[in-house]
Amino acid sequence: MKRLMFSLLALTMFAAMSLPAHADDIKDIEALYNKYCAATKAKSVERVLALITDDYTSVFMGKVASRKQTEEGIKMTFEFVKRVDTCTAKISEISVNGSSATAKYKMRLVTTTTSETESQVKKIELLNSYNDVYKKTAQGWKIKTSTLADSKVTLDGKRFDPYKFPTPTKK
Repeated sequence: MKRLMFSLLALTMFAAMSLPAHADDIKDIEALYNKYCAATKAKSVERVLALITDDYTSVFMGKVASRKQTEEGIKMTFEFVKRVDTCTAKISEISVNGSSATAKYKMRLVTTTTSETESQVKKIELLNSYNDVYKKTAQGWKIKTSTLADSKVTLDGKRFDPYKFPTPTKK
């Protein structure tokens, strides 16, 4: 009985000692998204890139993009977007295992864009769900892989599929 009580006590103490580090890791990962939203609202490519690993990949519609390709996409997006009105992220599931972690989260992004002639102002809202993998580095937690799980986009309040391109018709 003493052995069992000692084992339970040791297990409880171990769990209590590891809990704050785990909770701190979760807070740090949640803070990543606050930093991401702040960088996005500032349209700062450098600040966004500071949040991802050097070997970062994104998975979008079954296609894998490197960090460099992601950087080019961010630059093009920030040129197109006149203003980021809203950026929020909420983690729904998270798991930390040593220096790696995974999370599912939803992001809401509302932007104001203008046409090439600057005459038409448009509101684009994205409601995206992601599955991300994180790596703990010397600089803290960074995103290693981001996979788009679901995307809903509206243009001026109407459902819009920016990933569906019209098929050319034969003449």
